[in-house]
Amino acid sequence: MKKLLIFTILLALLSTGAFAEATWGGTIGATADIIAGSSVEDSDMTTEAYPWRQRFTGDAENEDGTFGGYMRFDVNNAGVNPIEYYGYAWWKPMDMLKLQVGRNADGDFGADGVTRWGYYGDAGDTHAATENWHFGSSFYGGFGDSGAVLTITPAETVTVSFGIPYHLYGNKAEESYKNMNAQLAVDLEGTGKIAITLAASQPFFHIDGFDVGENMSYNKVYGYFGLTSIENLAVDIGLGLGFPVKGDHMGLEGVKYSPGAAFGVGVTFDADALQVKARVQMEMLEKVSHEDIDPAYKGPVILTADVMPSFAIDDTFRFFFSVGMRRTAEKKYDGNKLADSTMGWHLNPYISKAVGPGTFFAGFWLGSEGEKYFNKDGDEKTVVTWRVPVGLVFNF
Repeated sequence: MKKLLIFTILLALLSTGAFAEATWGGTIGATADIIAGSSVEDSDMTTEAYPWRQRFTGDAENEDGTFGGYMRFDVNNAGVNPIEYYGYAWWKPMDMLKLQVGRNADGDFGADGVTRWGYYGDAGDTHAATENWHFGSSFYGGFGDSGAVLTITPAETVTVSFGIPYHLYGNKAEESYKNMNAQLAVDLEGTGKIAITLAASQPFFHIDGFDVGENMSYNKVYGYFGLTSIENLAVDIGLGLGFPVKGDHMGLEGVKYSPGAAFGVGVTFDADALQVKARVQMEMLEKVSHEDIDPAYKGPVILTADVMPSFAIDDTFRFFFSVGMRRTAEKKYDGNKLADSTMGWHLNPYISKAVGPGTFFAGFWLGSEGEKYFNKDGDEKTVVTWRVPVGLVFNF
């Protein structure tokens, strides 16, 4: 109720011209699988459609750009979450200092270039393509919790950011400040950008047979370098390194969980009408250990890779062809196999057609997560799925 009251007041101020600069906008998006199917025997072909986004936004600031606010209302997922609303107010008492309170659901001070959401963009939101978000292991997506963001700019090319999660319904002070995110970013003029981020309270990975509990989380440091100095080429390099943490598990005290490391690279090459994007990531060194767990359990190495060339037919029409794979190595413990290796893959041609502020997407998706099933003859087969998606996005 308090949040709704704040939005009502901000809306009234915007409407009465209390701010010198105010902008309104929004997005309406809908998607459909006009037909979809699976290789599983006797499975039915299906259809699906839902409005994935109905968004209304407002952004305003005073004449000298020292005070402002932003709000966003979303209706998502065909009414599963009927109304979600976010927003924040900010104040710049001086050029080098900015305080923001509220929530930016898209995340502040992210360091991922175009290797996460930017790889597919709206096509991923409309499901014309499928964004799997695996690259969050090596690239920091931003601070998106309710709370405060403090931004300090001691020099034109240096930015220090802090994100403190106060949460909507309150939090213990110790938990808020212990789970603070912090980042140092440096703009390398003419070369690119580097950033070092400490992200607290990251959710743990699940390891077969050694689930260390819902309350287990850990701190993680991200390193990022974005190269932009080479004509027609952009390179993102990311490293995620989790700090070991101890907790209780299945009656054992002091179980040590080592989240391991992830290394990723993203590349974008532009040459007139041709564009090629590629990204690759390796996750490794995950481990669970305890004096009563001998030897320690080591998680599998996971390799993910995507390549996507695209070609602009004209200023409004572009053809894409996305190819990707994700291989999880065989899982073993003390010489015994716990699970076979899996190979996920996809082939995904699609098109985008811009019509003013609107965009139409359509494509074909064929792929597998590497899951298995047994057919009527008792033979183990890999599940392959396919679908024909279309999507519409209109921005205003």
